[in-house]
Amino acid sequence: MKQFVKVLDNKSAAFRYLQDFFPKQISKPIKKILEWNKFSKLVTSKENAAWKRFIAVVRGFLGNQKVEVYVELVEILVKNYDKMG
Repeated sequence: MKQFVKVLDNKSAAFRYLQDFFPKQISKPIKKILEWNKFSKLVTSKENAAWKRFIAVVRGFLGNQKVEVYVELVEILVKNYDKMG
């Protein structure tokens, strides 16, 4: 999440939303933001692609059960981060 926020445009609506949503503690609100479908409408198409990959990594790699293709999930996520800048 931290890396995703670092590459967001800090003047964008998405960045301001996250800034308001996460006061200083970030652990529990992550689940809420992952479930909030409207967030993807606040970001650009490149940011949205990275956001979708981030969600896939969180659900498939950092959850209770790891998916077999977690390496591919992370590689795609990194590529999407690179596209963001």
